[in-house]
Amino acid sequence: MGHSGAQAARPARNLAGRAGRPSFSSDLSERIDYNIPDLPIYARRDALSSFPDYRCPCHWHRDLEFIHVISGQMQYSVNGAIVTLEAGNGLVVNSSRLHYGFSPQQRQCWFTCVVVDPELLELLGADERVFVGELLHQRVPTAARRHSARLA
Repeated sequence: MGHSGAQAARPARNLAGRAGRPSFSSDLSERIDYNIPDLPIYARRDALSSFPDYRCPCHWHRDLEFIHVISGQMQYSVNGAIVTLEAGNGLVVNSSRLHYGFSPQQRQCWFTCVVVDPELLELLGADERVFVGELLHQRVPTAARRHSARLA
């Protein structure tokens, strides 16, 4: 994964557990508070209305982010490209990409967010790394078919 300029810096981490809202540095990096110390995964169900103006601040982090919309709809910006996510839709935000979710109409949207330190993926076996690599490079149908075949 390529890094450039300010994005090469690694945001600060707080491993004490998530107590409040996200915190951001002046370079727009998000401070990730993992749910369990020593396990670099953060997961949370949230409402877009919990953010001012139904807009999460634009930010980046070295971690991978998985977003899944439970109900409602939101717009999601990744490096300036905006997509609409409806209930049942999701996306993966690659490492060090500027991103945020928002609702221009300020409509409610419930979603799950899972953030994973990419170093955790280094512990995977070869087959799992291929699956994750294909997933991150938009080859989801190929990755899903291969993964399903191995599980059968």
